[in-house]
Amino acid sequence: MTSLLTGTVTFLFTDIEGSTAILNRLGADRYSRALDDHNRLLRGEFARGVEVSTEGDSFFYVFASASDALAAAVGGQRALAEHVWPDGGNIRVRMGLHTGEGTLGGDNYVGLDVNKASRIAGAAHGGQILISSVTRMLGGSVADVGFRDLGDHRFKGIPDPENVHQVVVSDLTADFPPIRSLEVRPNNLPAPPSGFVGRERETSDLTDLIADSRLVTVTGPGGAGKSRLALHVAIQIQERFVGGVVYVPLDGIGEPDLVLPTIASACSVIEEEGRPTLEALAERLGQQGTLLVLDTFEHVLAAAPGVGELLSRVPSLRMLITSQALLRVQGERVYPLPPLDQDEAVELFSARVRDTDPGFALDEASRGQVETLVHRLDCYPLALELAAARVRLFGLSDLVERISQHLASGASALAGTPERQRTLLAAIRWSYDLLTPEEQRALAELSVFEGPFVLDAAEAILSSGDKIELVASLFDKSLLQRQISRGEVRFNMLDSIRLFGLDRLAEMGAEAECRRNHAAYYADLGEAALATLEGPGQEVLLDRLSGEFDELRAVVRHGLETGEPDDALTAVGGVWRFYHRRGHLLEGVRDLKRLLAIPASAGRSRAIGLNGLAALTYWQGTFDEAVAVYQELLAVARESGERLLEAEALSSLGFTYAHLGRYEEQHSVAEEARGIFDELGEGERARRVTAAYAFSVWASGDLALAEQLWAEAERMFVEVGDRAELLQTRVAVAVVAHQLGRAEEALDAFGPILQEQMGLRDVTGAIMTLEFMAPVVATVDPARALMLEAAGARLRRELGGGVTPDQVGVPSATDTAAESLDGPEMERLRRESEEMTLEDAVALALRILEGALSDPALGAGSGNA
Repeated sequence: MTSLLTGTVTFLFTDIEGSTAILNRLGADRYSRALDDHNRLLRGEFARGVEVSTEGDSFFYVFASASDALAAAVGGQRALAEHVWPDGGNIRVRMGLHTGEGTLGGDNYVGLDVNKASRIAGAAHGGQILISSVTRMLGGSVADVGFRDLGDHRFKGIPDPENVHQVVVSDLTADFPPIRSLEVRPNNLPAPPSGFVGRERETSDLTDLIADSRLVTVTGPGGAGKSRLALHVAIQIQERFVGGVVYVPLDGIGEPDLVLPTIASACSVIEEEGRPTLEALAERLGQQGTLLVLDTFEHVLAAAPGVGELLSRVPSLRMLITSQALLRVQGERVYPLPPLDQDEAVELFSARVRDTDPGFALDEASRGQVETLVHRLDCYPLALELAAARVRLFGLSDLVERISQHLASGASALAGTPERQRTLLAAIRWSYDLLTPEEQRALAELSVFEGPFVLDAAEAILSSGDKIELVASLFDKSLLQRQISRGEVRFNMLDSIRLFGLDRLAEMGAEAECRRNHAAYYADLGEAALATLEGPGQEVLLDRLSGEFDELRAVVRHGLETGEPDDALTAVGGVWRFYHRRGHLLEGVRDLKRLLAIPASAGRSRAIGLNGLAALTYWQGTFDEAVAVYQELLAVARESGERLLEAEALSSLGFTYAHLGRYEEQHSVAEEARGIFDELGEGERARRVTAAYAFSVWASGDLALAEQLWAEAERMFVEVGDRAELLQTRVAVAVVAHQLGRAEEALDAFGPILQEQMGLRDVTGAIMTLEFMAPVVATVDPARALMLEAAGARLRRELGGGVTPDQVGVPSATDTAAESLDGPEMERLRRESEEMTLEDAVALALRILEGALSDPALGAGSGNA
């Protein structure tokens, strides 16, 4: 080993998030190759440091300087993000850095500083870099890298709070859940796409306004820089808000009634059937002191009264909103955003030119040209950025002349446009006019996307030409923006450009065809998801669908507006597991019901839609309604000859009958389903019927047989690679072990299950695990088990239903707790749990398990339960 460094050093710890799950998905051989790639990539970037140790999938390095360590971490994350991993094997690495005293004890480091670095790394999520305030101070600057202050956090074994910063790397994902510390301050602020320039006066003004007013609306035309300024201000003042800062982009929301659900989703509020979203959201925000940043509100102004009502219900809440128009609600303070002043505009233009030409510098001659240019562009940020992208093509002098001529000739054409927007629209039109006809059509066609899109989606939408080259060309001209995450490239348009593109698409008479192509693409995605979301690729597809949610909503709108629902039914019905696992049950049920009510729906598309509706209704816990929908699905599938969907309906109907105690009917439809699966050569699907048998036997009380059947189902789900169903099956295996007197074995199983479900962002599965875990925990810690049970029950009600322990004869944690706690104490514990988010409840569960499994006395006690 190279001699270890001493004195002031920077420690860097890394490890792979969810490595066990990836191993199970890939198998030993493929995982070994992926791990070799991981090791090679990181060692290549960490070469300036000293490798202290490596264990399994983790590294421990030490660096002589904080700047070297920071550059190594950034390089490592970029290398991992750009690497294309095998399907189902996306490797996401958490990293943590702290600078302190390098004290040696034998052949390794000892002391508080190395422990602090390890704890900071353990608090991160895959793809995230966390650093201490000392490392932030000493690390200097790294190209295209910024920092986000996440506030003070406490860590296990560290006596004092530590100020933690997230490293924000351009082109990499910067949106992560709250870090895993003992004290969490929510923050989902996205990373700015490039450095922030100027606006010091406006930043100060808005900071003061937010301190004095609960609702501040930044107004101005598209391209004025409202979103960038709001984000910059939120980052600057985030430490003031104990409840955190929640960023809610609304540009992809097409209907005002989706605004509150979108805010609720961003605040981790799970929809609850029959309960107004406003009520659930107000309860969750409570007295926390939260700042909501609602970005791009002008197209959903009808939602303003609901936003105003939310503000009135939550006195501690403040809002910062960007909009081209006023909300006109009580208490609104409006801040009209002026253009940049000339010096700031020159600085912004020069910075954007340097993004593509690092050698660009202002001298006396070029400064005069740039000042002329920014003056003629009215100092509008978007217009300046579009112009900066053309310096490489024309050179500065020619660019100034061309823009001047274009603005002059375009003035009359824009005479009906509000004065402040004329320059911006002229700048966009100028950039558009410079495109080839193929590029112009491509820009117009791509404007149908509501948000970021992947290349294969673009290829499906574009009607002609070298499609990948067209996308690359529009990106080079700053008409598209790009983000790279875990080897996947996505592109999107600024809203001003997208609206301009939609106008051009309508002028071409191509909008209807383009939207049909858009809907057809997502219908194909839904078809593919029917199988993929049951197999090894489910995690990758679920993550992708989170980024496609706005597009799915657009497909639904298209189906409702045109009265042609088939593509939307296939798209939404095909991905019902996304709506289920990511906590969007109510929206999925609502949309599928509206689409199925259109008489034009028929055949396979209607069957897929009914299958999705039945499944989501089942997971809401309305089993009688689910039976009715499954029976309608059976009729449609049989009429249209969809034998596979017929068998799927029968199999799922069996689960539903089991919940209703109709065990003979469950066995009958399960056998019929198995027969059709076998007839179709679908052996894997036939084996899945075992899970339905296992549940019905479990619910009927035959624990010995249930244990055998669940073990068989567990082996089957491992073989087919269905991680989500495997984890739910392992919950059942654990609870049956508890019922048979092996509670310690059950406790040992719950931790890995919960961690992997949270890694998969399986909201429904994690809530179910909490509720089934509570009665087992009650054997070792009745008080906190009661809190888990209460939190889980509330989260389940918000979700809309699901399987509960009482359905399989498991005594509740309440019953066990009542043996040692009095009524007032139990009520106090329940109230304490009412404010828990899902993340809070899972963190509590993991702390309970850690204590129970590390204490021999507790372990012995649980084993005799």
